[in-house]
This record gives sequence, structure tokens and C-alpha cells, in this order.
Amino acid sequence: MEFTQAVKEVEASDLFKDWKKDHEDWYLAHGFLMPQDSLDWQVGYSNGEEVVTFTMNPLQLVPAQEVNKIPGSTIPKLDINNVTLSLSDAQDAFEKIHKEKYATEDLFKKIYLLQNIDGKDMYNITGLTRGFKTLNIKVAMDGSIISEDLTALVEQMQGEK
Repeated sequence: MEFTQAVKEVEASDLFKDWKKDHEDWYLAHGFLMPQDSLDWQVGYSNGEEVVTFTMNPLQLVPAQEVNKIPGSTIPKLDINNVTLSLSDAQDAFEKIHKEKYATEDLFKKIYLLQNIDGKDMYNITGLTRGFKTLNIKVAMDGSIISEDLTALVEQMQGEK
């Protein structure tokens, strides 16, 4: 299912409508998908500080959670009208870079985020490798590659200290 269809289903539900009555200032913030675990998008809404997530099949609301973000920043809005690239096209863009530049890296899991970063709505796709690395590729809505990065998990953990 495409993300835009998942958002429509969530927002048409009684669960969302009831929740939205008490959360008028909350807005669409992200989509999350791990196709190895579920083919259903998780749809996230935010008030700038916290995020709630609606999961599909069955439709459920995951309570508000604080998120890891830069202090003083707010979680940006994802404009559903800007989500014009299909999931399969985003996957193709990721796979093309993976095969061309990182073919020796054996991926065993992929995480798809649809989010706004630096004012741009994009797919932020991370592949986890068997060699304990992450391959992160950000794909613009026109299918172009915004950035790509292969990083060892050890380096990432050291950077968090």
C-alpha cells in the first residue's frame, strides 16, 4: 500500500477523528515502514515535541512519545501533497545505489521513513548490513538521490557519546 492511501485510511477512521478532536494542533509528521516485519505503514502525527503513531491492521493508536531531536527544534510537518514518489520507485532508487556502489554489503533489513528534513519531504531509507553497518540513502520526490552514506554501527555509537 502506498503511504498516501494509508494516511487516507487512518484519517477516515473513527479512531483518528475522535483523537483529532482533542489534538487539533497536531499534524502529519512521518511514515514508517519495515517491510520485513509488516507491509503496513505506521502513520505519525506530531505537535512539534511528541509523536503519536497510528498502526494499521488492526488500526491502533500508539500513545504520544517524546522523540530524539535537536534541543530547541520542532518536528517538521510532512505535506502529504508533496508525497509524489511511489514506494516502489523509492525502493528502486535505493537498490540502484546499493548495487552500483555498495554491492558487497549484504543487507538483511530495510527501514523506510517518509519525513521532512531541512524543509524537504523525502524517503529516508536505511539498510542494515550483516557487517554491522548502515546504508542510508535519502531519496527526493523526483527520484533523485539527496545523499548516501555507509557507516559502521560502531562509529555511530561512538558519535553518540
